[in-house]
Amino acid sequence: MTKRIVIKNGTITGFADDIETLGIKVKNAKQKRVSIIVPQNDILRWLFTQVRAHVSDSSLVASMSRMVPCKWVAVIDGNESAPFNSRHAAIEYEKQIIYKQGKLHRPIESVNEAKHN
Repeated sequence: MTKRIVIKNGTITGFADDIETLGIKVKNAKQKRVSIIVPQNDILRWLFTQVRAHVSDSSLVASMSRMVPCKWVAVIDGNESAPFNSRHAAIEYEKQIIYKQGKLHRPIESVNEAKHN
């Protein structure tokens, strides 16, 4: 999937992993979650949310919690997606829906896309 960010008036809007992948250094970052990816299984979901509530996103424990081999769902605006076999697939779905909803502004066109329009 294409990585898309918007930089407007000194504010960067996009998914944190996309911004990091592009090598952009951000100071004074404020993160706002617009959705969440969680295990479909109720017990695993409870454990996942309990662990994540008590550790940093960048911790080893958080990293390990994202690797649980289970079905994953995207919860966007209280609506739960169909289950995915991998967390990565759920994240890709989540990004597509959020971009379609316009929650991260309009995506920036790449140079090639702009030339073809």
